[in-house]
Amino acid sequence: METKTEEAKMKETEPKETEKKRAEIKKDKSSWFLALLIIPLVLYFNFGLRHLTQFETADEHLWISDLYTGRIQSYWNAMASENWKGTRINDKPGITLAYVAGIGTWFENNVQDKIVKKANLTITYNPEKTTETFYIYRKPQVVFTGLMGIFFCLALWRLTRKVWLALAGASLVLLSPILIGISQIINPDAMLWIFSSASLLSFFVFLKETRFIDAFLAAFFLGLSLLSKYVALIFFPFFLVMLLAYLLFYYTELIEQKTLLRKTIEITLGYIFIIAGSIGLFALGMPAAIVNTSIIYKSIFEFGGMQNILLICAGVNLVLFLDAALLKSFIAKFLLKYLQFLKIVLPKILYLAMLVLAAATIANWSFMNNFLHTPILEVGGGKRPIILTFPFYQQMVLQAKPLFFSITPIALFLIFFLWAKSIFRRSSFDYIVFILSLFFLVFFYTVTQQALLVNVRYSVVLYPFALTLAAIGFYEIIKNLKHYYSLALFLLLLGASYLSVSKIQPFYFNYSNDLLPKNSIITTAWGYGGYEAINYIKSQGDPKNMKIWANYYGACPFFAGKCAVEGSTKWMKESEILNIDYVILSQDGLSKNKKGLQAINEIFPTDNPVWELVIDGRPDNFVKVYKNPLKQTTYENN
Repeated sequence: METKTEEAKMKETEPKETEKKRAEIKKDKSSWFLALLIIPLVLYFNFGLRHLTQFETADEHLWISDLYTGRIQSYWNAMASENWKGTRINDKPGITLAYVAGIGTWFENNVQDKIVKKANLTITYNPEKTTETFYIYRKPQVVFTGLMGIFFCLALWRLTRKVWLALAGASLVLLSPILIGISQIINPDAMLWIFSSASLLSFFVFLKETRFIDAFLAAFFLGLSLLSKYVALIFFPFFLVMLLAYLLFYYTELIEQKTLLRKTIEITLGYIFIIAGSIGLFALGMPAAIVNTSIIYKSIFEFGGMQNILLICAGVNLVLFLDAALLKSFIAKFLLKYLQFLKIVLPKILYLAMLVLAAATIANWSFMNNFLHTPILEVGGGKRPIILTFPFYQQMVLQAKPLFFSITPIALFLIFFLWAKSIFRRSSFDYIVFILSLFFLVFFYTVTQQALLVNVRYSVVLYPFALTLAAIGFYEIIKNLKHYYSLALFLLLLGASYLSVSKIQPFYFNYSNDLLPKNSIITTAWGYGGYEAINYIKSQGDPKNMKIWANYYGACPFFAGKCAVEGSTKWMKESEILNIDYVILSQDGLSKNKKGLQAINEIFPTDNPVWELVIDGRPDNFVKVYKNPLKQTTYENN
């Protein structure tokens, strides 16, 4: 009896010991995975915290330090003085910059010190103040972006329960040259991509688990997206599309589990809460919208013809809810049952379309000599009404060009692999792949209807979604491999991403992959190179005794002498132009300010640069310095 008792005790303790060992092994693995996430984070900060004070892009001065006070300072001044109308600082609206980059206002005094003197069409800056300002405003933004990389990792893990996928997704986002670049630039787009992708991931998780915290996070991040740029309104109808697609893709499981009715009620109510909550947060973040409610109407309901779209969304969501609440989802069951073939057909059509679009876009400019006869438009994006006259395929190729040529080769390969594989065999996460792929077409079509030609900055919201697809592609490759093989491939992924960022540093936002020939560009310097140009000019003498002219904003703030910029030549007399020592030109400035250079060239030629910076080895992406041959040197060397 005693022996049996001991055996029985042993049998009872064995499962507990086994369970304990499994828990320890699981904890052990978790610590390894956490350690692996530290690698891309360290690499990200290694790149992101470099070069923070050595460039200025267009319009940044408007946010942090114009002649008197920047938009960020204006926001906090308005909040402090309860001047609620003054909280509408811009039509973007860019409020989230005041929260993140605006941490710099705690450390900055005397904003006006950036400009020493303004007179006779020239400005004299204080370069030391310029670098201090950029550092204290950009650093919080870079740090915040890195911390959000941890959120992306956790959100992807909650959504997929695949650690390698979550690690790959966060790593690809953190080591994207374009996303590192935009994280350093004080611009609403730097916040838009973070909050919109966080909102989309939260909504994915909400649809999966229908927990209030996820609905709250989706609403919270969507509200912050609206406070960044109004273009985030695209997610109002897109979230409804996600909701409908979820019911279609998971109809069989929901019927088998007898949860269709409850799920429909929960997600339709959640959708209302998310939309209403995001608008509420938008109003709280910009109290001007509470004081003057017409701002909400004009900013949201009248933006890009959203009124009719929102009414349709509200109607469809209401019908779904009432059908569930009153008819026990009779209509939904009937439609979903007979539309099940769509969840097989639509994804394959979409993946094929995206694969063809990506391949055609790359081939057209890589080696096929524009076989699609796509019109050549100026780099830079913006309003291009002429695009509406082009055939649909040309519109799509033009809109897709910046994205596919600015994703790293490893990420591009993984996306291609995923789409190609998914045409023949469903992915492990077919619903997620379908939704993310669909967003590209929705985005390209929407901006085209607004007569906008996107550039890298306008399309920055697409990058986290593209890189999530790449992470799923990575998982599809390693899902049946042993852990040490998966680890090796993950380290290879990190290494390839690291090399891509290293290739372009410190001019991250000008990254183009090697599939784009060197004689082509998808973006211009956009502020880069001005600091380096000024360093050359400083090496030639004392800048306080010099006068220069630049055709873009990226140079003057680093110059301690007299600096004229852009269109100032309209009002300059010949004697004033003759008094210019050096001229700084960039491709970006040439495309926007041709008349200014013409006025200078009528007096003295700018043929042979005395200094030149060619970014990424692309001759059309340059910053050049020219010396005035007619100016007698009156300054002395330092």
